Amino acid sequence: MVTTGSWIQALQAWADQQLSLGNKGILDEATPLFERTLIDIALKHTAGRRRDAANLLGWGRNTLTRKIKELGTTHSTGAKSE
Repeated sequence: MVTTGSWIQALQAWADQQLSLGNKGILDEATPLFERTLIDIALKHTAGRRRDAANLLGWGRNTLTRKIKELGTTHSTGAKSE
């Protein structure tokens, strides 16, 4: 089981490594990955029902649909709208 502290520690280690390597704009890389992951898991928990997944994420269904299109998640086509 992954605990809150362990993923935060992993994120901290990744950010530290990226900055140590001189990489810039790491938030631009991390944010879409973070959002895509949460969207995919929310859709998994709701059997693809976007309205319910959006509710789990604290978004409206239109926001979720827009994010899916922007991020190109695995649920970008064929997902249920309700």
